[in-house]
Amino acid sequence: MKQFILFFVISCFFGCSPNLKIYDQHQLMKPVDKRKDNFYIKDFSGSNERLKGKWIWTNNKDTLVLKFTPIYKMKYDERVFNYKNAYYDTNKINIKYIEKGNVLLDNLEEGSLENCLFANHLEILTTMFYLYNKCESGIFNHPVLLFVGNDLVLVNKWNEDMGVLIEGKEYKVKIPRTITLKRL
Repeated sequence: MKQFILFFVISCFFGCSPNLKIYDQHQLMKPVDKRKDNFYIKDFSGSNERLKGKWIWTNNKDTLVLKFTPIYKMKYDERVFNYKNAYYDTNKINIKYIEKGNVLLDNLEEGSLENCLFANHLEILTTMFYLYNKCESGIFNHPVLLFVGNDLVLVNKWNEDMGVLIEGKEYKVKIPRTITLKRL
């Protein structure tokens, strides 16, 4: 009986898990052949853990709180990328935004609102991430998150002094082009 259980466990382990080619997200010196399936772009350096937690920016009238939650082995969306078995590590970003004392957006608690923002690694550099808005497909003006000492700097690519980081039907998160966030 023990041999049967052992055989069952071993066959499930080997039969159910595909052979994924694992790449270090910060050591991709040449592009991954993403036309092939079965790969995993993994955060071996722990840079996603460094982002983990809450970060705050304020200018004494507006406040932005970003909460980063690492997600490991997130599956690529097959409808967008046509990958059948491909994964990557990322960070989900929840937001609380207060404008002139009024809370316009608060999805810091899990499951409170649909989440659109994610921070994905910038290849090779362990201190820089792109901020992606997955609810706005086709928009490629991604802000950049950059560690500077113990702070996190968010740099936007718009030309105006102020811009919209994310917006919904009932809110617009407006921030300066460059802000420095402190860990809470």
